[in-house]
Amino acid sequence: MTLTGAAFGIFVLVTIGLYHFLVVKAEKRFGTRCWIGFFLLGLFLLILSLWSKGGSYSMFWGYTAFLNFWAIREVFQQPARRRIRKAAKAAKAAGWQDEPAD
Repeated sequence: MTLTGAAFGIFVLVTIGLYHFLVVKAEKRFGTRCWIGFFLLGLFLLILSLWSKGGSYSMFWGYTAFLNFWAIREVFQQPARRRIRKAAKAAKAAGWQDEPAD
């Protein structure tokens, strides 16, 4: 019995949650210029994945590399999401509500 699949599933779950938090905090603190850090880390991990001799290690490094590349996209979408949340909060404070659905 091998636990590689289960370990990878847990790893994916934990890293997605961690990167969500990391992207929000990094963009809030450094702005969109933090994409460079995600790119460099992703590039390093991709190279590590290609040079890794074990298939399991290569899978973990490759996944994390592309997670960093995806984080770049998320960093650039964060300002728009923040504006939407701010507008929704202002509308709620003003008492604006959607019409009830029939």
